[in-house]
Amino acid sequence: MAEYSHLSELDSEFAPYVTQLNSAPRLPEDDMDWTYDENNSIDGRTGISIVNVEYRLAPEHPHPIGLNDSYSALKWVSNIVDRPLSGQILQVACFVHPNAVPDKYKPSLLSFEQIKDAPLLNAETALWCAGQLDGSPTGPEVSPLLYLSYAGLAPVVNQVCGLDLLRDEAFLYEKLLRNEGVRTKITVCPGVPHGFRYLFPAIKLGVEDYLSGLRWSLNGAPQ
Repeated sequence: MAEYSHLSELDSEFAPYVTQLNSAPRLPEDDMDWTYDENNSIDGRTGISIVNVEYRLAPEHPHPIGLNDSYSALKWVSNIVDRPLSGQILQVACFVHPNAVPDKYKPSLLSFEQIKDAPLLNAETALWCAGQLDGSPTGPEVSPLLYLSYAGLAPVVNQVCGLDLLRDEAFLYEKLLRNEGVRTKITVCPGVPHGFRYLFPAIKLGVEDYLSGLRWSLNGAPQ
């Protein structure tokens, strides 16, 4: 980001914090700047402090290095602010490796094939990204849908794009969480592709949904 403060210098009571992790593939050296305007907007409208985490990237640093870096950063922030985790917001996330979908889930996961030529993220690119990660497709850290239980997770906000080939994974993951008693909130932006908010900032719906999810989490995730 173009402007920052060292978190250790901030008052732990200053404001709620959002730890932001972007899992997009490698971008140019200034890749952190692409969230700068969005973060300023969110911070200015909510008073929330955003911690934007930069972790070591694949393929030079294969799985689980990036995951461990991210988890270390999350724990570090949590130790400084001394607040309980109130929720998590998932935006167009990948929940299962395309080559590791269990038979029981295949009828529910049709979008990867139905819109395999979707703009911004197509099936070929998704498979390439998975290959760069170099993790086991059937490992639950790579494919969270394969965890045996989700009980005890913090409340989850799931933002879904209607023209995203990962769309059905998000719907199924939300259903599995809800079935195990995890509080969830899901929003859908119809007709837009993966990552649209960053390339089409004039479409404000995604930001409004994100802000709504933040408020829901901070208000105790009411059902």
